[in-house]
Amino acid sequence: MIEQLDGVRGSMPKVEALVEKYRFDKQFILKVGYGLNDLTTPIEKLLHNGFKSFRFPKGNVVSSYLQADDYPQSFVEKMVQAVALERKKLNADMWVLLLHDPVNGNTVEYDITEKIEIIDHKKLISRGSNVMPRIERIFTEG
Repeated sequence: MIEQLDGVRGSMPKVEALVEKYRFDKQFILKVGYGLNDLTTPIEKLLHNGFKSFRFPKGNVVSSYLQADDYPQSFVEKMVQAVALERKKLNADMWVLLLHDPVNGNTVEYDITEKIEIIDHKKLISRGSNVMPRIERIFTEG
């Protein structure tokens, strides 16, 4: 029997009940349902997940994102280092890396230039609605 699920947050109790009832692999269901990335994939491939490039009057910005429910510190450090090197290869003025955690409802943003600025949004955010308008202002106005 398939139940209609309306909205991820409101659906979690229903999903939990179905997982238990039918003895599904909960980790697999979460990974597929939330579109979680496999962090064992080579970083060279992961750093281009959701890749977009933006040209603004005062510079070029690239962006990518990942979705996982846990980001080990060692992984984050390697990822940020790889992104910083790739940013230079692409001659981008900034690389915006978003680490989304849809399971726990959070996004951590890494704005990588010659420096690294980390913004913990403490909620899930959208690159198009929440991040790029702010970045566009930086690279357009000031």
